[in-house]
Amino acid sequence: MDYSGERFHPDRVGITAYEHWQRYAFARQFVKEKSVLDVACGEGYGAAFLAESAIDVHAVDVSFEAIEWASKSYSRSNLRFCVSDISNLPFKDEKFDVVTCFETIEHILDHESAFSEIKRVLKKNGLLLISTPDKSLYSDGLGQSNIFHKLELTTDEFEEICKKFFKKNKLLGQRIYQTSVLSPLDSNVKSNINIHSLANGSISQSIANMVDPIYIIACCSDAALPLQIDQTSILYDNTYEAQSELEIIHSWAQSLRAELDHFKFGSSTNDGGDKGHTQDLSRGKDDFNQHKVITGINNLRRQLENMEKFDKDQRLLGMSVEIQGKLDLLQKSIAIIQRS
Repeated sequence: MDYSGERFHPDRVGITAYEHWQRYAFARQFVKEKSVLDVACGEGYGAAFLAESAIDVHAVDVSFEAIEWASKSYSRSNLRFCVSDISNLPFKDEKFDVVTCFETIEHILDHESAFSEIKRVLKKNGLLLISTPDKSLYSDGLGQSNIFHKLELTTDEFEEICKKFFKKNKLLGQRIYQTSVLSPLDSNVKSNINIHSLANGSISQSIANMVDPIYIIACCSDAALPLQIDQTSILYDNTYEAQSELEIIHSWAQSLRAELDHFKFGSSTNDGGDKGHTQDLSRGKDDFNQHKVITGINNLRRQLENMEKFDKDQRLLGMSVEIQGKLDLLQKSIAIIQRS
């Protein structure tokens, strides 16, 4: 299947994988013994995941290639894939208990037709779980440009259209945070979740209000919404591949920074202009080991490039920005040394 960037593939790792998998992990608690429709299923990983709990899952996508791939890749007796447009679903009225539609409506222009068609195939008191990026942060704030997005919505615009079609609506925010996990080593112990939030050097035993969520997930129904919707969902990468890569890069940057600080300290112990200072500067150059630093910088540059395999947009990898700054500082310092 073509890796154009329009559809997520489950062999991806890193931030995009966390975002996509968490939406389906959140949805799965609502589909047990239910009939489910997954709209814009892509290559099918999410529909297959939901089918492990649901009575049956129908999954649709406008791409013939995606549906062909999904049909060959995921085989279950309660899972069916078919080609369909979101605005013309091939199902009878009030067929499904739950409809999932993640990161889809921003790919089309007529949002109202999509909502109307979803409402038609959803049972009277059924549940819609639908998500979209918040334009004010995703595009306007972070400067991201997705060529496959035709019409993005702000949170207010998204909420407005949800309210137009459903009596009950609850919005949830999603974004990546740095997380530290402390858990029993005994795999037989089922651990309860004890959550703490850290902000401005202060810890509280609760989930703080989310600041600037990048994605908005709407839970919509004409009936009372499930109580689980008010619970916070946390997903962490048990393989920590992306974090390990970051830690390696950060370690490199720290060691190079230590070399630079050592040189700065050695070269500033005397007043400028005297013979002693010139001698110290010369010794500092030797200690600095210019070749070693240049080699380290090149290694860091390559590792930063390799991080693209985890995520193309690198939205929240703030550490990489910090490291880039350190590399720039080191290169400027080398230039100064060469001129002195």
